[in-house]
Amino acid sequence: MRNRELYQEITETIVTQLKSGTKPWESPWVSSGTPGFPMNGHRHRRYNGINVLTLWATAAQQHYESHIWLTYRQSKQLGGHVRKGEQATKVVYWKVINRRSRDQEAKEDADTKNTDRIPLLRYYNVFNLAQIDGVTLENVGFETPEIPDVLKDNDLALFDTLRNALQADIQLGGTQAYYQPSTDQIHLPDQDRFTSAERFYSTLFHELGHWTGHPTRLDRDLNSTPKHSDRYAWEELIAELTAAYLATHFRIQYDDEERKQYEQSAAYLNSWIQALEAEPYTLFKAARSAEEATEYLRQQIPMKS
Repeated sequence: MRNRELYQEITETIVTQLKSGTKPWESPWVSSGTPGFPMNGHRHRRYNGINVLTLWATAAQQHYESHIWLTYRQSKQLGGHVRKGEQATKVVYWKVINRRSRDQEAKEDADTKNTDRIPLLRYYNVFNLAQIDGVTLENVGFETPEIPDVLKDNDLALFDTLRNALQADIQLGGTQAYYQPSTDQIHLPDQDRFTSAERFYSTLFHELGHWTGHPTRLDRDLNSTPKHSDRYAWEELIAELTAAYLATHFRIQYDDEERKQYEQSAAYLNSWIQALEAEPYTLFKAARSAEEATEYLRQQIPMKS
């Protein structure tokens, strides 16, 4: 399968949900029952990049109640088997091959410095634990997770921790939430203006996603207006994904009714759909940029895995 075909197939999974009015990265804990990031149950490593979105989307669509995924071979190694008729989900990775031209091969002293490194997109198939018989969370070394309430004792404790650790200029007050690149300030209404502490943090995480794009940090183009431009939609998608990753790290969840009240407008969803359908690789780039933003924040603040 060629790279573009892979981009197309994986992007279509996300676009299908966007067209139904659902953002597959929104509140993955609640919508799919999965406690955090998708994990490989054999290697005990979490998936990243576009694979996070793909596995979240599949788990939500199929109502899987596990965040554990295995290849067919790994399930057999653990003493289980994939049920007949179950459909696999593709997980992608980059494989870099070294290729030397004929001119390079003709030189006896040719070394790796003169070797072309060519990245190739590859994939393998995985199955959710819910598709496998004979393997349990205990078999793969995971305990049945509980959903912690990090906001139980003090709703603003996490906010203070974040602001102090990041040394971010966050101005509380007013009625609008936004990041101002020219002053490098995040503006956020007071918490009591939000319907819940969870929604307050969701908005904060979104603006922190934009904050990472400042020239002194990850240096993304933050000057794109108006709101209908493709570049603006691209930056909003990065901030959306960063907010989802941060909410997952901190185990902050939203109930279904609250999520429905705050669904993105049709204009936002349509702009993302149009951009993704025009260039399937857009989603891969946005997921990678969101991972970079999350990792930038992760290095400076205490985060849960």
